[in-house]
Parts: sequence; structure tokens; C-alpha cells
Amino acid sequence: MPEPMTRTAETLRAEFLHLAAAAKPWRVDAPHALLIAPDPEPEEETRAARRRRQREEGEGRGGPRLLALLGDARLYFDPAGQTYIEIDGEMFLLDAKHPRLVETVAALYYRATGQTAGKDTLAAAVAVLSYAARREGSPAIMANRAAYHGGALWYDLGNRRAARIAGGAWRIVAATVGLFRPWPHKLPHPDPITPGNAGRLFEFINVPTETRPFVLATLAACLVPGISRPALVITGPQGSGKSTVARFFKRLVDPGNPALTMIPRKPDDLDLLLARNFFLALDNLSSLMPDVADTLSGVITGAAPQRRKLHSDAELLTLVADLTLCFTSINSLSDRADFLERTLRVQLERIEDDTRQADDDLETAFSAALPEILGGLLSLVAAGLERLPTYRPPRLPRMAQFARLAAAIAEAQEKGAGGRYLAEFFRNQGAQHLELAEGNPFFAAILETCARHDYPAGGFKEVCAKLKEIANPDPKDRFPTPRGFRKAVERLRVPLETAGIGFEIDSTRTAHEKATIRFFPKPRAAELAAEAAIEPVRACAAPDLSGLTFDAGELDP
Repeated sequence: MPEPMTRTAETLRAEFLHLAAAAKPWRVDAPHALLIAPDPEPEEETRAARRRRQREEGEGRGGPRLLALLGDARLYFDPAGQTYIEIDGEMFLLDAKHPRLVETVAALYYRATGQTAGKDTLAAAVAVLSYAARREGSPAIMANRAAYHGGALWYDLGNRRAARIAGGAWRIVAATVGLFRPWPHKLPHPDPITPGNAGRLFEFINVPTETRPFVLATLAACLVPGISRPALVITGPQGSGKSTVARFFKRLVDPGNPALTMIPRKPDDLDLLLARNFFLALDNLSSLMPDVADTLSGVITGAAPQRRKLHSDAELLTLVADLTLCFTSINSLSDRADFLERTLRVQLERIEDDTRQADDDLETAFSAALPEILGGLLSLVAAGLERLPTYRPPRLPRMAQFARLAAAIAEAQEKGAGGRYLAEFFRNQGAQHLELAEGNPFFAAILETCARHDYPAGGFKEVCAKLKEIANPDPKDRFPTPRGFRKAVERLRVPLETAGIGFEIDSTRTAHEKATIRFFPKPRAAELAAEAAIEPVRACAAPDLSGLTFDAGELDP
């Protein structure tokens, strides 16, 4: 039996029945409205979900999409192992921190996607491309300004142009991609004129008339890469135009910004300057520290600076330096004989006030004459390279490959000029060696006693005491002791031979001396070179046919 309802339940029941009785009955055809609950707002898509959806839908982004955009770009690697990519005809180093590459790729990605590429995206894509370049890329020379390619010498004129030198002539052609490095500091040349006139250079620089052929052949040989090229030391008094000459040399051989620079304080910065220039002009130097002189001596003869790669303990970065160094100074830069032997001096005279020109006027005139001067310089190189294989002088100085090339350039212009060039080369180096006497009392004492035909001989202690008496050095001067005598005199072997002095050391020990030395006269290198310069003329002299009888027509050509 059901439980009795409470008063509250009965009240609710009565109200319900009253409402039900008052309601109209339901019909099927009555209009009605269907209420649909709104969809819930979608949740924000997470990064992982978005990447998963994009992979499923085939939509690339980030590194994969960037690699797809660069999929048709050609890849390269250079002899030093660095990798490159070609984009729109320009070469870019595959380095995620390289500014030009970052700008170019970021702009390319934004144009294609409307989005920006992050650092991680770029770094990952560069790593993949660099890997592919090392294994599937094409070799690239990537020279600074000049390179041999396809049996010809190519010289970079900038703006994707080059001068191709072969067969005794040159012409302007489109530069092969991957042949030259696109350093941002490089400046383009104007179109050179053929055959040109290199001699017009001396309308703007104050070089003595008698040394102009030597300077011109030397400068032309500086356009040829892959050989050890001597440093050019431009000296002269104040107001002789040293900086102007160095600046114009730079504009001719390797135009760049800045035209003149200074030796940086940090060795690493010097390495970068050496590796990124084909002609480096260092202005207004008083002297070179011994360690810097030793470093530059090695670079001149082909040594490659090396440094540790950033964020690496076991990898080294090799910086290839193929360049001509140029210095301006009032006097000699170093007392290191090995450095002086790798230099050539260009001595200037002071410019008179009534012939001095304003810098802006001189620059304007030089710029107008530059196409003709450059064309003439290229013509000199073309003729010299054509003459070089058959030009074999009897004597060659230090830096023999360069000296022979420059002499061949001179010989191609005038018969016998090559021998005169080599004689001047020997004299130029010899004059610098003899200047060591100004700051080296030991060398000066040897020259002084030998000039009196009193050639020292005896034990190290005896000869050292005699030379010290002649030199009378100050306490601050470095004068060798008997213990360091051998080392000191060996460093002066080449300067002494330049002065016509030889020596030999007998290391046989005796009861009184450990070793002995003997100085003696010998022919000077410059004198031998001068004799060799006229020897071909003597060899080609007409024979004496007097007293001989010939049949009619026997001597006809």
C-alpha cells in the first residue's frame, strides 16, 4: 500500500493537474521550432598538432619548405673545403651566420610563404645543403681577383665581367660562376681599353724616369696569381706622394674599399686582411715588429695562416693568402734580412710645390685615364705570358718565378729589357740589404773593415773582439758575443754577398779555438746580373767574315 503523500507533494500534484487540464491538445501538423545547441568553440591548435596536420596534408614549412625552395640551386665547394650555393647567378658562402646569405634566403622565403624563417630553420637548411655540396657539388676556384681557368688567365673586372688573357691577347667576357669571391669590399673596374697605354700611369705618380720600366713590369707581374710576389715598399721624403702612389696601385690591381689601411693590432685581424685581398696597401708605417715581419715573410712566400675554428677544439681554419703587399714608409721597415730579401723598393722624390695637384683633381684625371692604363697593363701581362715559356735568363734572384715573369714582360716589349730588369732587381734588393748597416753595428763593422781590404780571419772570439772594437757599440746596442757569433753572421750571409763579401766557417776544434771563420771578397750579384744582361747581345753579334771567299749567291738569303 503506497505511503500517504505529504502536504507539499499534494499541493504540487494539484497544480500540475490544473495546468494539464488548461493546455490545448497537441496536433501533428502544428508548426514547431527546432532548437539546436551551438557547437562548442574549437580549442587552440597546439604547435605539435599543427605540424602533424601539415605533414598529413603535405604542407611544408620551416626547414623542409626552405630546402624545397632552394632545391634547384647549384652547390659548390672550393679547394679549402668551404661550400657555396648559387642563387640568381650569385655565389653565397653556406654559413648560417653569413649576412648576405641570411638576407637573401630570408627574402626568398618571405616572398614564397609570407612568413619569416627562424635562425634554427636557416641553420638546419644550411647544414643539409653544405653536406650535399661536399658530396655532390661542383668544384669552384673562388679566387680573390685573378685565377687560371680553362687554359687562360682570368682577371676579375667586377659586375660579372672578367678579362680573359690567352694567346698574347685579352678580351672582356662574362665571368664564370664560382671563379671569384664576391667580397663586399671589392669594387668593380671600368671596361679597359685595348691595347691601352700603361705608361700613362706616370702622369699621376712621381716615379723617377730611370726606374719607370722596372716599376711597370713589376706592377704588371702583380696581376698574375699563384706565385710568390715580393712586397712593394714605397719610400720617400714627406710630400713625395707615397700614399697617392699606393692608392693608385691598389686601384689598378685590386680596387676595394678602403684603398689604404693600417696594420691591425690583433693578429687574427691581420690574417683576415691577408686572406681577403689580392693587393693590400698598408699606409704610413714607421717599422714592423720582428714577429710581424716574420709572419709577412712567410705569407709572401706562400705560407697560409691558420686559426682555430670557433666553438671547436680540434678543427683548424686555413686562410689562403695569395696577394701582393704594399707598404708606404719614409725609411726601411725592418732590419730582418729575410724580410728585406722579399721586398722591392719604389723610391720617390719630393713633389715641388709648383707641380703639386689637389687630390680631387688628381683623382678625377686618374679615373678618366684608368681604362687606358688598365688596358695597357693587361696587354703587358698578355705579351709577357706569351714570351715566358721560352725566356730563360742565366741568373735569377730570390723570388725567381716572379722575377722571371716580370723580366719576360719587359723582354716582350723590347729585346734586352728583361736582362736590364733583372739587373735592376738585384740592385734594388742589394741596396736594401746595405741599409742594414744603419741599424746593425755588427754588419756595419764587417763592411767597414772589408772596405779597407782587411778581411777578418781567425777564431770566433778573436774576430768578434776585432769587429766590436771597430763598431764601438753603445751599451744598448745588440752586439753578438763569441757564443752567438755563428748565428749572427749566418743571418747576414745574403746581405754580405750582396756587398761582395763571402765567408766560410771551419768548425774543426783546436786547443785554442772551437771554430774559425774567414771572410773573403766575391763578385756582387748585381754585377753578375748586369754582365748576364748583355751576354745575349754578345752571343748574337755578327761573326767576322773578313778574309773568307764565297761563291756567287752563297750568302743570299
